[in-house]
Amino acid sequence: MRWLKRWCFGYGAGVKKRKISTKKMSSKSKDQKLEREDKETHSTSSSTTSPMKNEPPHLVLMQYGLHGSEGDLANMKAAIESRCPNVICYRKKRERLVETHDGIEVCAQRLYSELEEAIVELKLPKGTKLSLVGHSLGGLIVRYLAGTLLERGRLDYFEPQNLITFATPHCGARRSPKNFFFHYVANLYCNMVIGKTGEELMLDDKNTNYNNEPLLKLMAKEDSVYFKALKQFKQRILYSNIANDIPVPYCTAAILPRNPYKNKKIYYYDKYEHVIDSELTLAPNQPPDGSVTNEMDMSDMSLMIESEYTATKSSATTVYSVLPQSDSDSVISASFPPDSPSPSRHLASMASSTTELFVRDTKRTILLEILSSLQKIDWKRHDVHFYGPMAHELIVAKRNKLPGLDVVHHMIDNYFLQANPEPNKL
Repeated sequence: MRWLKRWCFGYGAGVKKRKISTKKMSSKSKDQKLEREDKETHSTSSSTTSPMKNEPPHLVLMQYGLHGSEGDLANMKAAIESRCPNVICYRKKRERLVETHDGIEVCAQRLYSELEEAIVELKLPKGTKLSLVGHSLGGLIVRYLAGTLLERGRLDYFEPQNLITFATPHCGARRSPKNFFFHYVANLYCNMVIGKTGEELMLDDKNTNYNNEPLLKLMAKEDSVYFKALKQFKQRILYSNIANDIPVPYCTAAILPRNPYKNKKIYYYDKYEHVIDSELTLAPNQPPDGSVTNEMDMSDMSLMIESEYTATKSSATTVYSVLPQSDSDSVISASFPPDSPSPSRHLASMASSTTELFVRDTKRTILLEILSSLQKIDWKRHDVHFYGPMAHELIVAKRNKLPGLDVVHHMIDNYFLQANPEPNKL
């Protein structure tokens, strides 16, 4: 039953265990080690926080996803606060189970009210640094919140730092019903069960306040307050699962149309075993691992459950070879580490043509507008890979004693502990 546990819970990114002389630390052990390091860092940092006393506090506002609760981000909150003494994490409190069915706008208004209460409760001074973190649907909610803050003049109260989303459906969650029965069921579920939020994710919502345009299209317009608010943040970061994310197709999470990882050997960072070293993986001299599919219909992307992996070793980092997948698993985004010189050289070959995108979708025109508009903003992309169908939860370390903390620590190291992180280009 060991293989079933590994497939279900994502341990080791699908690496088969082999008998070797040097015992390799498991994903679970590494996460436990990171937790111990957090406690040690917290205990030692309490006596050395004096240099940070003169710095303004840094408020990290965290929003959970569909059917979520503040407990979903508890491990992330604990990791950030233990390593960053000047950071205050504030999580949206859940009032009822289905409150996320009320639509992105209503959820954002609730979050705005809690932010106003937090300012008073925590006695946050003007000039407080602000970062917004959203998981899944929460990423769309914090994007709407940013626009609301700008529209009401409240964003000037803060110093915007990071807007970070984890597995967020920025282009909606539509799937082509002509391709696979699961896609049809998923679309039907969103429209009939998830209420107003489901209509917005399916781009079927019509509101007279938005000239009968879908909300996600409005949020992506260059002249909208929501688009302008994105530019106010020094860094805009996307964390996305390249596979096994059932609720959120990878292409919509990374706002890119092509799949550069298809049939590629995937290289991971040694320190972050589930975060892909995309610069090395996507290097031009890397040979393809198997045949490359010609399917490029972005809307067809849904499930991508790998059936098998083979593991090899590299002096630089761990390598996993992904066997070819089905044609329906066609569109995955590229991702680029913070030290990557420029993602444009990788994107040039992927975004050169849109004639083959969304060809089976009735909302093709709207989807193309959302995708092309959001790509006009510079994003820092980090691609993540977990083995098994729980990737959507593991990416934010939602469950105790399961993998995922390495992704959280990657975020902390790159965007909360750097003294002067390089901002996005506008």
